[in-house]
Amino acid sequence: MGKIVYSIGLIGIVLLSCNRDVTGENGISSGNSVPFLFRMNAMFTDAEQNVSFPIWFNDSIVSKNKISKITRRFYVIEKGENEEDGSQEALMPREKKEYFFGKSGQLERLNVLYYFDGQKIGNVSFVYQGNKDQFGFAPVTRISDRLGEEDDDDELNFYHAIHKKVKVTDKFLAFQQIQTGDYLFYMLNRNFWGPLSVDSILRPTPKDIIVLGSPYFPSKIYRVQNKVNEMDVQSFVYWTNTKAKQKTKNKNIQTLIRQEYPFEYKRTILTDKDGKCGEYIDSTFSEGKFLTRTLSEIHSNTKKLPVKIIHKKQVKSTSSNRLSVEILTYEFQH
Repeated sequence: MGKIVYSIGLIGIVLLSCNRDVTGENGISSGNSVPFLFRMNAMFTDAEQNVSFPIWFNDSIVSKNKISKITRRFYVIEKGENEEDGSQEALMPREKKEYFFGKSGQLERLNVLYYFDGQKIGNVSFVYQGNKDQFGFAPVTRISDRLGEEDDDDELNFYHAIHKKVKVTDKFLAFQQIQTGDYLFYMLNRNFWGPLSVDSILRPTPKDIIVLGSPYFPSKIYRVQNKVNEMDVQSFVYWTNTKAKQKTKNKNIQTLIRQEYPFEYKRTILTDKDGKCGEYIDSTFSEGKFLTRTLSEIHSNTKKLPVKIIHKKQVKSTSSNRLSVEILTYEFQH
């Protein structure tokens, strides 16, 4: 499953959820949604590791704010070993991502740096050969750098998938993952979303990924076995209010759901009074019983650009505690 880049999962955090009428800890609710810097059906999910589809940011907002670079630092919060009450905490760097943008807001380069025990152990870069096409696909070249012979390059590459475009028709798109040879299909035409149509047109194997919808707006993602038996099913629900129902690249996600027996994972996007994404809640259930919940708070600056994301996990019958923090900084065009 490591190579299936569309599994809905937050790195290092278990996916969780709520339903439409959820209110977060800060009074943020699932109200009207407006365009946001992050495309929340791709950001904070394993879609980030599908580097051939750099659709994690809203290009128009990047361009409008003249952003040339975003640096995103990931920290794990560790309790001080010498404090009995655990009051001393330390931020340990885990990863850093650097996104470089052109004037049109298109991503031109992505650098990913890895850390262990506070020390950099390696990095990988992805350079894009031109802008994305209408489906969000862009050819990309990978460059890696290992800092020691003991480092395993495959480890650093594990979460990054590169695809090549195989076929484009009015009905579907076909891409092949370079590392594995498995296929990623997008069934664009809703008239062919039935299981028999998918099988007869795409002929997928159990290792292939099927997406009903487009790369920008997937409706359902799954694999199939014995032609009609769906596995690893993920569903996407989008806002239907007048601000978000338009069929544009600004349409926003409301809920993500993944079924993986005996567990159900859900994510609900919450908005602030201005309609901006302020929080998202991930919840895990088993046979209808609540197991865990993670609240991720998105803090923004005066320009309404995210600068900090705090991930707090809560297990049944315990109090909330912080798991990890993301810090974002920006550079702008002159």
